[in-house]
Amino acid sequence: MSPRTAAPAKTKRSRRALPAALPGLEEFVLPTRFGPDIAGIDEAGRGSLAGPVVAACVVLPEDFRLDGLDDSKQLEPEARERLYPEIKAQALAWGIAASSPARIDEINILEATFEAMAKACAKAARRLAPEGGLPKRVFVDGSKTIPSALLARELARRVPAGPVPSQRAVVRGDSLVAAISAASVLAKVWRDRFMDRLARSFPCYGFAEHKGYGTMRHLASIGYYGPCPAHRLTFQGVREYVGVRPPTPEEEEARCIEFTLPER
Repeated sequence: MSPRTAAPAKTKRSRRALPAALPGLEEFVLPTRFGPDIAGIDEAGRGSLAGPVVAACVVLPEDFRLDGLDDSKQLEPEARERLYPEIKAQALAWGIAASSPARIDEINILEATFEAMAKACAKAARRLAPEGGLPKRVFVDGSKTIPSALLARELARRVPAGPVPSQRAVVRGDSLVAAISAASVLAKVWRDRFMDRLARSFPCYGFAEHKGYGTMRHLASIGYYGPCPAHRLTFQGVREYVGVRPPTPEEEEARCIEFTLPER
């Protein structure tokens, strides 16, 4: 029986450090540093039954610091209001745009959202133009990017000709990319303020409370009063009541008497 030979000693291989971004994969890396080359875009109000869909685009400086910035949906209204002017003050550029309920009904909510996003990006680019022109990369919250032809058209209307920025859709980007988080705050605050103004024009719907979303109270109000000009007439929960006549003052008074509980 031959003696067992010792296994050769394993040589320890040295590990090479991976580059921060592998060549060709830069577009898949989320930004941790910002500057004039990077913009973030988000929207507010896409699922609402009334009011506009609003989009914002923000370009942050490299030394951006803002405590408490997060996805606007995770922030209290007071925190959003505090951040709103601070984001505008610190941003290299920002833009806000909206698509009206009539426009939403005309072209559908997805296309109207893209249109608002493209206009917001163009507005930010116009503010950025004196500092060096268009951002090179745009990060969009969600699973879809703005159609390139639409973005190119809106940019051409507001800034000198240049290459259309590359885009990347980022699911949950409003909690992952600071520029998108900042855009979500601007869009949300602008829209909430607009809905508060609508509440004064159409007090029976409670827009200041639910901002146009489909709460029980809102749906009941639509069913009783019918839609107003601020409603999206093609949306479920609204289109069923198109043509409903609002009650006359006499009918409204009678209804109030009918539902008044007797004093005890």
